[in-house]
Amino acid sequence: GSAYWEITNASQQAPKGGSILNGTSQYYSYPANANLNFGTGDFSFSADIYLAIFGGNYCILGGASGNLHIYIVASSIIVSKGDAGGAKTFLNAITQIGRYRISVVRSNGVTSLYINGMFVESFSDANDYGNSYIEIGRYGGYAYLFNGFIYSVNLYNHALTQQDVTDRWN
Repeated sequence: GSAYWEITNASQQAPKGGSILNGTSQYYSYPANANLNFGTGDFSFSADIYLAIFGGNYCILGGASGNLHIYIVASSIIVSKGDAGGAKTFLNAITQIGRYRISVVRSNGVTSLYINGMFVESFSDANDYGNSYIEIGRYGGYAYLFNGFIYSVNLYNHALTQQDVTDRWN
């Protein structure tokens, strides 16, 4: 079966329970790793977040251009290759300050967004996501620094089923 890779097992791991990020200078950076080379294959990402302020621009997963990026702009969640394009915007996905479980799953060229274990929407995704470094809570440079709590961050180099996503929320 496919290998499982959990960010909290990295050498620069976040505290076991997650981390409060201040929105001005704090984030986590992890070096390139062969398990992050999703290419055009299947993958899954999930993280629990708590937004301290609603309506801003906040990165959940970022890093080098060409990698998978997941970030919030106002009330929308955007999945992209960073500055390399290939973006999909999920409008009005976040509605208020609070806790959310964000899951992004690509299976057979279709990427789906789930919030709190519930399916939101899918899109055709032929993006070739690279394997450069990744960052939790920052989108390149010092843009979109996350302001809130991020915990239970997981990356898989295989697609979770909808039932898997639901089970991890409950």
